[in-house]
Amino acid sequence: MELDTIDLHHGSYSADPPYSAIEVLGAELTDPIREALKEYGFKKIAATGGGFIAERDLSEAIES
Repeated sequence: MELDTIDLHHGSYSADPPYSAIEVLGAELTDPIREALKEYGFKKIAATGGGFIAERDLSEAIES
């Protein structure tokens, strides 16, 4: 899963500050994707015209 790699390279153990948003282009927001994002603490998830955007509170991103 790409989220594992993204979190490894841009999460709280690798970046200061860690990432708090993801913008995906060219992929549909599906229920399995939404659930996977929630596992990483993303609470604000919205479809866009060409993909989706997911955001999480930076204080929660630091704790994960």
